[in-house]
Amino acid sequence: MVKVALYISGHGYGHGTRVMEVARRLLALRPDVRFRIVSRIPDWLIRLNLDGYAEHLPLEIDTGVKQTDSYFPDKRATLEVAAAFWRSSEQLVRREAETLRAEGTRLVLADLPPLAFEIAEQAEVIAVGMGNFSWDWIYEPYAEEFPDYEWVVARIQQAYARCPLLLRLPFHGGLQAFPRWLDIPLVARHAERDPEEVRDQIGLVEETRPVVLIALRGEDMARVNWREVEKASTAYRFVTFHPVPLPQVLSLPPDLMRFQELVNAADIVLSKPGYGIVSECIANRKPLLYTERFEFREYEVLVRALDEYGWSCCIPHAEFLAGNWLPFLAKIQAKLAHPPKTYPTNGAEVAASILAEVLEGSRLPEAAGIA
Repeated sequence: MVKVALYISGHGYGHGTRVMEVARRLLALRPDVRFRIVSRIPDWLIRLNLDGYAEHLPLEIDTGVKQTDSYFPDKRATLEVAAAFWRSSEQLVRREAETLRAEGTRLVLADLPPLAFEIAEQAEVIAVGMGNFSWDWIYEPYAEEFPDYEWVVARIQQAYARCPLLLRLPFHGGLQAFPRWLDIPLVARHAERDPEEVRDQIGLVEETRPVVLIALRGEDMARVNWREVEKASTAYRFVTFHPVPLPQVLSLPPDLMRFQELVNAADIVLSKPGYGIVSECIANRKPLLYTERFEFREYEVLVRALDEYGWSCCIPHAEFLAGNWLPFLAKIQAKLAHPPKTYPTNGAEVAASILAEVLEGSRLPEAAGIA
């Protein structure tokens, strides 16, 4: 058995889903691989994607972004928590490095906790990073506002500089701290089931209205005016993962099936623009109606990608909360007559092939980019 450690940012689900998609592809090439996942991502997400092939240590390996609500970051709190984490990081590095050595770990894949590369270096294990943005890039404008925390950005860059190779994903920002990188295609999860079979499972096989999958957390929708949304429910069937005060909305458990199957079975997806949902809408050719986010640096990068390679439409924050969804749903439906440009979405296969070669030869491929 070959042991691979996966260090995954717990901020949202997108980091976890794309790493586990690469892990699934690696299993197809190397069935002898087993994974140790170090992350705050939920257990059910691992069960859906790597059940039986991974053990999970629910450890905070980075601190992400703290938020005042789902649409605004709390910049000071983000830096305060990150600073506390880095002040006490040495013991975590030492403990994790000892575990990697004791378990005979052959490879580390990280998306993209900086500390993972210090752990791997201390354990003398080959490490590969993967990502489309880095935490120093996210924190830079926050530290400009709160300069007492500029050292946090510098400390993160110091850790990233220890990464032997970064698999750089499309739609990226920052990443200048990494000394060597290879560009790979979009890592996205493709649906594998027939959409009619999925609709039958959730009781919508005979639904004639367009199905709108609301891929938002409960707190994202807490202030939505559902009485106003009800006006749109005569023309659209809404599906979500959290109970809402509107009986016409179908609420599903989040661990019912792999998310991309529901994306592919829907006609429209309503969500915030994160890498995971953007990549899966592009890969499965589904339109994305997205809400605004504020002072999240990656937002503009992902919106530009959506405009070029997907069907997309922004619903302003105020209109989203007011429940005035109907005109924006009609607007995105009208765009379907004009197909967007395509983009390669086989990044998981490419990444897995690279990792398999590393495991085979215990050496990294030549980097295409060197800082």
